[in-house]
Amino acid sequence: MVVNGLRLHYLDWGNEDALTMLLVHGGSAHAHIWDTVAPAFAGEHHVIAVDLRGHGDSEWAPDGAYDRAAYIADLRELVSTEKLAPMVLVGHSMGANTALSYAARHPDEIQALVMVDSGPGLADEAYERAGRVRAGTPMEASFEEFVDRVRRYSPYWPTELVQSEVRHSLRPLPGGRWTWKGDPLLRSSERHRKRRGQEDAQELWTAWKHLRCPTLVVRGESSRILPPEVAGRLLQALPGARLVEVPKAGHRVPQDNPSEFVGAVSAFLSAARPSTYRI
Repeated sequence: MVVNGLRLHYLDWGNEDALTMLLVHGGSAHAHIWDTVAPAFAGEHHVIAVDLRGHGDSEWAPDGAYDRAAYIADLRELVSTEKLAPMVLVGHSMGANTALSYAARHPDEIQALVMVDSGPGLADEAYERAGRVRAGTPMEASFEEFVDRVRRYSPYWPTELVQSEVRHSLRPLPGGRWTWKGDPLLRSSERHRKRRGQEDAQELWTAWKHLRCPTLVVRGESSRILPPEVAGRLLQALPGARLVEVPKAGHRVPQDNPSEFVGAVSAFLSAARPSTYRI
């Protein structure tokens, strides 16, 4: 569909009469990161995963507008046009902070919020590490080289998941080469340095402290992006929030350990349902 002048692609697992669960991926990722968990949620929810502008199969922004404000504006129009509210909002990494800001701005639309391995208060090292993973040579000689690259950062993934991730992340080039599917600007080291300088941590903390919906933080047990001490500060700042650490998982929790992730989120939603969570 066309949102704010850009064609956005999204995945829909059906069950339109159920409460929406909107899934938002992280930086330089795509909607298919949720393939490992979306079917498990689709029995009770209308599950939708969106490719943010410039990512996956969505259109690139001609003005290079890739920031939280642009993502929120796109999500707002998508939700309004497709009548997705009320909803459970789930975000991973960059998408978690986008989801947090969205929930703070549109509290009446949110039944529950799930923040996956991110939040306000991350150290500069976390952003720098994420930037190093995203950056690199924009082209490779073969599909297999991309498979090897992803495998190095994904020790918990079976071979078929690595291959699926690469297949959904690439587009072919003439001569048998491949490149990342998203806008190359998203992988620019210079852009990430500038964006980090423009991050408004105080805005995120304010949004976090004023959340009124049931909120879950999911941390990968071996994550180097969301350290335990930062996760602890999140709970101190919002005592009503819950924290779950998923074993055998790093930053990409839904893909590293999908069964434990589904179990944690499902238990959270089930526990929240009697008082505040409506279906």
